[in-house]
Amino acid sequence: LWEVKERFLKLEELEKKKRSDITKLILNVLEENELDIKNCRGQGYDNGANMAGNYNGVQALIRQNNPQAMFIPCSAHSLNLCAVHAIESSAPAKSYFGNIQKLYNLFSSSPVRWKILQEETGQSLHKLSVTRWSSRIESVKPLAKKPREILKSLHRLKELDLPGESSNERTRKKIVSDETAGYNRKEASKNFECNVFNVALDNLTSQMRSRFKAIEEECSKFSFLWSLQKSQADQELGLKAENLAKLYPEDLCKNEFSDKVRHFFS
Repeated sequence: LWEVKERFLKLEELEKKKRSDITKLILNVLEENELDIKNCRGQGYDNGANMAGNYNGVQALIRQNNPQAMFIPCSAHSLNLCAVHAIESSAPAKSYFGNIQKLYNLFSSSPVRWKILQEETGQSLHKLSVTRWSSRIESVKPLAKKPREILKSLHRLKELDLPGESSNERTRKKIVSDETAGYNRKEASKNFECNVFNVALDNLTSQMRSRFKAIEEECSKFSFLWSLQKSQADQELGLKAENLAKLYPEDLCKNEFSDKVRHFFS
């Protein structure tokens, strides 16, 4: 039986960021460690065009050396991008997280302001993460748990020597106040459901379908091996086995592999 093992080879300084340079660096590292690229059966990177491009990305250049080095986008990065684009599709949600960042910037820019926040809430605000979208929940928690205390902290900031607000800011506050007058909780809940939740969820579903399509397609090539059932016809099993063998001609003999699969579950 084969045992899958993970090995870290080395860190390399990337002086040039062209696709051809990155590809050359990868091939050089493999060669230094006496690893033949022809034996590579998979490669995974982020979703950036520089790495994942279908024609000129690093993965495509690697496959020019070895067509059997199938490319799978990084699942974590794909999922992160799904969340990013889902929120950006909803203007209120995008504005909300922007305000969280502004709130963090306001308090973190001064030790005095940060001390006031600590005295009132007993908690810290968190900077929004650019690369790890799932970590943003930590930025939301303080506002969800201590909204009144944070508001009280903002009132205390008025006592400090802060820059005066512009006439535009005062006008904007008045407009917001007028718009929200008489805005009851039921209306707010319905507005959130229609204009934020449903919009973001619809986009998230669409993003996950498209971004994980490559993974689904790759898994479908092997799925018959871990979901084999005696009810499957010999002809169907044989055809799936032959199709897989065609993808890896150097590893599998089409006729022999097909016969073994059918015999094993006969």
